[in-house]
Amino acid sequence: MKQSLRRKRIISSLFRHWLQKVIAFVIAAFLWLFVSTEQVTTSQRSFLVPLTIIGLDDNQLATGVPEFVEVSVSGESTRIDALRAENVEAILDLSNVRQDFARLVRVSPPQGITLLRRNPSEVIGSVETRASRDIPVSGAFLRTLAAAANAPIDSVPPDTVAATRLFQDHQYQFQSDPTRVIITGRSQQVNQVVHAVAPINLEQLELIQLRNDPDTNTNDSDTSTDTSTDTSTDTSTDGNANDSDNTTDTPARDAPTNYTLLVDLYAVDINGEPVNGVSLEPEQVEVRLEANRILHTKRVPLEVILPTLPDFVVENRQLTQTNMLIAGSHAALNELERVIASVSFDTPLSEGEHSATVTPQLPEGLVALESAQLRLRLSRLRDFPALPPS
Repeated sequence: MKQSLRRKRIISSLFRHWLQKVIAFVIAAFLWLFVSTEQVTTSQRSFLVPLTIIGLDDNQLATGVPEFVEVSVSGESTRIDALRAENVEAILDLSNVRQDFARLVRVSPPQGITLLRRNPSEVIGSVETRASRDIPVSGAFLRTLAAAANAPIDSVPPDTVAATRLFQDHQYQFQSDPTRVIITGRSQQVNQVVHAVAPINLEQLELIQLRNDPDTNTNDSDTSTDTSTDTSTDTSTDGNANDSDNTTDTPARDAPTNYTLLVDLYAVDINGEPVNGVSLEPEQVEVRLEANRILHTKRVPLEVILPTLPDFVVENRQLTQTNMLIAGSHAALNELERVIASVSFDTPLSEGEHSATVTPQLPEGLVALESAQLRLRLSRLRDFPALPPS
């Protein structure tokens, strides 16, 4: 009896306020579904999307337009993780625009992805007619790789350039193919451009020169060549006729080297500063550097070595000059501290005045640009009476 009453109370309590209980259950189930579903679909992500301009003619260009648009999107986590910037399209439609404009950026994300934000959402700019003209190409020698970032030769000290191996003994004539290029861009920027610069890296050329230098090549069997160079036809031989068919001719150490390089161009104004926002056609030119030898000179002290004169005593000697002007390569002149010279007499020796020709003894590759004479006064060596014994 008691158990029956207890069951009735439990059943009545379950059905008491049943409507409120059903509503509470439904709300709890809805909240659980909402939270579990929200954890999957609330992923967000931002991209830098290239801005595509449409509606312009070939001879028109837009100014004040950013290159990229920051786009924020949300969606299902798996779709967001697989999304890439190239899957999102940002478009600026400039149809029927003639001058100034203020247009909204249209962003089209893939299906199932929600656009949250785009920055900028509106672009303010202007449309101009594209200008173009041809400009000459000039060369600029750059000292370092760091200087190659649009630093013309005017910013490099002249002695720094002259101190390189390339410029110590040779002067290079610059030639480009083509000699003129077409520049295109806004008329204001195009009018600022004076010429296109072909920057030539000296360190790159020095590396090529070292590879072609036979004195720095320790592996005689290495027959590799650098396709970016065009060396001169001068070759050196070792005099061994038997090996002439098995060896590769190499340029002599002091032989001028011609270089052919493919160089990127950039536009500069009258002050040598780069001008951005313009395009060059072509963007690269073939540059040829033709070498011409430079003759260096140096004045060094002159030291004369007299031959042995067993029958004469030199009472007086006088040189017409105490130094001599020598010409040759930069490296050879740096090592030369003095000139040792010998003399030869034009007439048989006798007492009195004599004039001797001075012949300098110079290392190979050096020549004397001056001549010197040695004047001597000789007296015959006579026998003196023997000293009396002590």
